[in-house]
Amino acid sequence: MTKRQEKIFKIILEEYVKTAQAVSSDCLSKKLEPKISSATIRSEMAELAKKGYLRQEHISAGRTPTLKGFRYYVFQLLPAEEKEKAVSEKKRLQKIKSQNLDQLSLVKELIKKVAFLSGDLGLVKFENNDFYYTGFSHLFQQPEFQNALILHEFSRAVDQLDVLIPEILESLGKETQILMGRKTFLGGSCSAIFTRCDLLGKEKNCGLIGILGPIRMNYHRNLSLLEEVKEIINQELFLED
Repeated sequence: MTKRQEKIFKIILEEYVKTAQAVSSDCLSKKLEPKISSATIRSEMAELAKKGYLRQEHISAGRTPTLKGFRYYVFQLLPAEEKEKAVSEKKRLQKIKSQNLDQLSLVKELIKKVAFLSGDLGLVKFENNDFYYTGFSHLFQQPEFQNALILHEFSRAVDQLDVLIPEILESLGKETQILMGRKTFLGGSCSAIFTRCDLLGKEKNCGLIGILGPIRMNYHRNLSLLEEVKEIINQELFLED
C-alpha cells in the first residue's frame, strides 16, 4: 500500500467506524489534504479494492473496509499512531476512584464505564473463573446487531464465556491481544480486545479485562480505555495474601 493509498484508506476506515456507512469519493475529496482529483481518488479506491482492503456493495455505492483492511489498520497503521488517551474519557474513569468503593464494586463500575464509553460489551474475569460483563444495551444499538445471524453468533459466544475465557487467558501473554475474524470464538463479524491485570487473587496478572464488539469498533479508543482501566486496577487493587 502506497503512502497516498494509506491516507485514503485510513480516512475511509475511520469514517466507516463513525458512521457505519460506505464512504464515497466525494467525502474523501473534502477530507484529503493536499487535494487530489476525484478521478485519482476513484482510481486509488479501485486499486485498494483489487488488493482486498476495500469492498463495494454495488456500482453506485462507496467503499467499506474488509476484514483484511481492518487487520491492516490494527496491526500496521495503529501502532504508528500516537496512542494518547482522550482526556475527557480518562477523567471520567479516574473519577470513579474517588467514590470510595470496595474493590469488587470499583472494578465493576470501571467496566460499566468502559461499556458506556465504547458502546461495546465490557468484560472482566476474576479468579476461579468468576466473570462479569455489561453493555448489551449499548452494543445492540449498533447497526451490525440488526442482523439476526450476527446477533445469534455473538450471543452464542457470550453464552460460552465460562468455557472460553480460561482458554483465552492461558493463551494470552503480557501484551494486549486483539482477536478478529472467523478464527476467533466470536465468528467473522465481531472482534475482541483482551489484556491481563492484577485482580483479587493469589497470583499476579490473574485477572482479565476486555471489550467485545463488531469488527467496526474504534480500536484506538478502546485500546486507550483498556490501558487506562488496567492502570487504575493495578494501582488501586491489592492482591490477597
